[in-house]
Amino acid sequence: MVQCVVSLGSILPMWNNQFSLNRVNDTVGSVYGYYPYGGLVASLAIAYFIWDTYVCLRHFSSFGFGFLFHGVAALFVFGSTLQPFCMSWVPSFLLFEASTPFVNVNWFSSRLPGIVPEKIVVVNGILLLISFFSVRILWGFYAMSLVATDLYRTWGMNHWVFPVGLVVINLSLDALNVYWFYKMLRIAAKKIRGTKSPKSLAKEAAEKID
Repeated sequence: MVQCVVSLGSILPMWNNQFSLNRVNDTVGSVYGYYPYGGLVASLAIAYFIWDTYVCLRHFSSFGFGFLFHGVAALFVFGSTLQPFCMSWVPSFLLFEASTPFVNVNWFSSRLPGIVPEKIVVVNGILLLISFFSVRILWGFYAMSLVATDLYRTWGMNHWVFPVGLVVINLSLDALNVYWFYKMLRIAAKKIRGTKSPKSLAKEAAEKID
């Protein structure tokens, strides 16, 4: 939760960086531009995902393959930005974290029954669906299309592993997000039909996201 607040707060100044503002006229800068504050934010993200990957490995039985893949993939993406490579896109990638607080509340409410009131579970579930779809699917695919366009225009300026790896990993994460969202919609449908309580649905949602 703290990491989410730090990530979202730290990217605010990055939206006005010169490489993002001049992306259309300076594609090379969009992909290969570097500036100190961007390096700081990228380093913070890398540090978090190193820890995240370690935790997912240490407690694999609790978090599952989905979270582990997310941690490793994000570590590659943010690690490559320090070359520099797509550093101007760091805020676009970190914006995905806007849905993380709702994912966390859902996860904890499913594993600590009786702690979170059912009304909060319901409201959190609604906000989770809205934020997840908005930032991880709509924005995720749109941002990836822009990144892919810039990478295509600058093809050959770097080893192919980085542009290909970034596109493949991000599309894989986008596909994983679609899968998770599909599972959440199915669980929400069960709630609407009244077949399960909000807390049992929260537990099922947490297991699906795992």
